[in-house]
Amino acid sequence: MGSEIVAEPMLTIPGKFPSVNEYIRVERGNRYAANRLKWDWTHRVAAAAWQATTLEAVQGRVRIRCTWYCRDRRTDPDGVAGFGIKAILDGLVMAGVLASDGWKQVAGIEHRFEVDRENPRVEVELKEVGERREEGSGPMSRGKGHSIRQFRKTRHMLTSGSGCAII
Repeated sequence: MGSEIVAEPMLTIPGKFPSVNEYIRVERGNRYAANRLKWDWTHRVAAAAWQATTLEAVQGRVRIRCTWYCRDRRTDPDGVAGFGIKAILDGLVMAGVLASDGWKQVAGIEHRFEVDRENPRVEVELKEVGERREEGSGPMSRGKGHSIRQFRKTRHMLTSGSGCAII
């Protein structure tokens, strides 16, 4: 199943995502700080999606492959991806790339792990695998996420520099 996704990375999110253990530590100290941490990373993903010129809104079911480039191997793979995948999926929904992050749209998620000491990042590839919805139908038209039209308009505003701020 993993070999079916063959594509150039569609979205690169620079930086090291917090591990699950780091998130838990923050949450135990102050739940508002944990909420802020999750909000910051979700918005960072959405901003990267809005700026990605090759990324389009997905209309059908999708398989997602995340390649996690870490500085080292000190954190277990489940700790690396646990917090990050939640922020990535929520950010893709916020940006209008996915209508939702539920079972109806996400057919599967694959994680790969590599070491890159100089450039930690996550590369996200999306492969559409199911039926396509028509524009104006489905969850996107009922207020979940942005419409495809809004996705393109927002991307244009971000790339043309017309007043939107990126975190």
